[in-house]
Amino acid sequence: MNLTLSTEIRQFPPACSKVENILHCDISNRFVLNQTVSSKVENILHCDISNRFVLNQTKQLEFQLDVKRIDPRMQEIKIEISVNSASTGNGSTAQLTIALPVALRSNLTFVGFANPEYLENRDSANFTHEYVVFNSGPSPLLDKKFLFEIPENVINSNGGHINPFIITPLADECIPGLDVPSRTARETNNLEQTLAGLPPEIKHNIGCRQNELMTCKTYSCIIGELVANTSMKFRFKVEVKGSLLFDALGEEVKTKSLFIVESIGAAVDGSNNDKEQEVLIRTVLFRKAAESMQSLWVWIVVAVISSIMILLVIIVILYKLKFFARPMRQKLLNEEEHHHERECMIVSDDSHCDSSNSPRESSNSQGDDAVSEPFKDIKF
Repeated sequence: MNLTLSTEIRQFPPACSKVENILHCDISNRFVLNQTVSSKVENILHCDISNRFVLNQTKQLEFQLDVKRIDPRMQEIKIEISVNSASTGNGSTAQLTIALPVALRSNLTFVGFANPEYLENRDSANFTHEYVVFNSGPSPLLDKKFLFEIPENVINSNGGHINPFIITPLADECIPGLDVPSRTARETNNLEQTLAGLPPEIKHNIGCRQNELMTCKTYSCIIGELVANTSMKFRFKVEVKGSLLFDALGEEVKTKSLFIVESIGAAVDGSNNDKEQEVLIRTVLFRKAAESMQSLWVWIVVAVISSIMILLVIIVILYKLKFFARPMRQKLLNEEEHHHERECMIVSDDSHCDSSNSPRESSNSQGDDAVSEPFKDIKF
């Protein structure tokens, strides 16, 4: 019996002997009626087995195939079996072909990391967005396509493109794409819960999915083959020019202090370009403290000047109402009353000390502006 497989031979049963790429398996022992001979072989073999068969007897060879080392691009494993009878006068040949289809099953894990996740704004700041693809098997991952969208340009009010981002892909598998990225994909991110708790007044998203004034560059990356239990990284180094970015965004971001730079990676089905998995990476860019405090100092100075002006107005009004002359007027009235009392002590006539002639009572009866005769020449 001849058995042919288009793979290498690593192990075969003791009954077989190898000649070049052919195994000769000798099971020439005489078989009793209904007897079965079985051999179990690991891996893939080419076998030539010859034996004498008694009428109505059966011989069975079992082969266990190990497909770990086969070419993963094979569509099927083809097994050709031929049985040749060398009996005198009645020789015959029986042939059989078995095709075992090869199906690849790989479990893909796609994650992303930002380094750093938080960055204080400078004139020039650098960060890295790293995407990791892990194949947990059992089959290799073949010809898998990934798309990455990285912010690049800001569209100003005149329709021009200002480029505050310099992108450097750190993977040979990545090729810049020309297609405009879609804006309908689902987004996930490790910082989502943290950023969700911040007030919207202080944060601004920089990414093609949330901001119509941003454009992104799309990179297409293809993995030729990723064997089971291995991983591959796609890294993008981004340099951002802070002052150029804020100037390009204009009045919209003057009150913002947190700028969320977003990039998106997606695993794509090669047959119809559907996005199977997506990962969103965010780096939070803080505006410099000095820049954010400039407007605050302006408001402080304006508030101080306004307070001084209000105080001056109040002083002028009080002066017009002769508020500051009242203590002096009261002192003069007290002096006049004291003088009147001294006169009463010198003059024995009680009429001079009548309370009706008291300067205080007289002053009160004439109003606050009345002044007794001895002090009528004093001006306030």
